[in-house]
Amino acid sequence: MTRLLDGYDVPEYAARGWPFFETAASHYIKHPHLCLNLGSPDAVKALAEFEGRLRPPEELQSRGDYESSFAPGRLGKLMDKARPPPLVPSEFAERVAPLKLTNGKDKDVLIELQAKVATTVLSNVEELQYAQMAWGEAEAPLLAKALACCVRLRTLSLWQTKLGDAGVAAVVSALPRSAPLASLDLVATGSGDLAAKALASALSEGMAVLTSLDLDDNELGPEGGKAIAE
Repeated sequence: MTRLLDGYDVPEYAARGWPFFETAASHYIKHPHLCLNLGSPDAVKALAEFEGRLRPPEELQSRGDYESSFAPGRLGKLMDKARPPPLVPSEFAERVAPLKLTNGKDKDVLIELQAKVATTVLSNVEELQYAQMAWGEAEAPLLAKALACCVRLRTLSLWQTKLGDAGVAAVVSALPRSAPLASLDLVATGSGDLAAKALASALSEGMAVLTSLDLDDNELGPEGGKAIAE
């Protein structure tokens, strides 16, 4: 919940250090449909339909409109698709620096705690599902830094993230060559020849355990296709 209730005169959620840490920590490996922002403008509109009243289960069931990941209904409006990629310690320290803390001495503690959480989580994660996140080429450097830490990663889905050709190339280039990555989903990411060449390079440099690669709905040309095939 990122929206302040009426009548509370305190800094906004995003301007406070500890809430920023808690939010960042919850974003590392959580599947998009499990990370909801009930304070976003879209969420406020979607939830207003319930008028703040308890509803019997039968009514809630009848109003359910989730069909699939392509048509998530109200759930899609609650999903925090605009959340940033996982923040490595250096990025977190830079972003938390101007934020408010009740006790200024907390900042060093907060930075140290986040570094421990980020290092532990990213170095041990085996599956990352980031399908349909609202990420473009600008988010690629952040994602690349995080993925470089994922030495045990087996599955990565970036389906419909719109990272673009250069963005996907940067992300693929950052993947640890020692990681046992077996499944990579790059459907509808804007991948082109740059991404294909980066992927071909990664495969030739040791990322050879890949058994599932999906590049559907992209714009790979003959040059990119040839690079991967070889």
